[in-house]
Amino acid sequence: MRKFKEKKNKENVGKFKEVLVENRLKNQSKFFGRTFELTPVVFDADECDIGKIIDVKIKDCNQNSLFGFKRNSEKEAAA
Repeated sequence: MRKFKEKKNKENVGKFKEVLVENRLKNQSKFFGRTFELTPVVFDADECDIGKIIDVKIKDCNQNSLFGFKRNSEKEAAA
């Protein structure tokens, strides 16, 4: 089961996933949400995104979670 979850998560790296933004992580600037498959995702977003479904580009993963950033974050940081 562990290998299956890790393989499934690795398949998402480099892709955009729709994520429901649940809350900000305690004592951090990152946010937490879940995909429609209920996979946990940790990512950069804005306070105003809580409760919304946003596109998150997945950059990394581990056996349990995905890690990424909001679709527009990368462009805004470069501007």
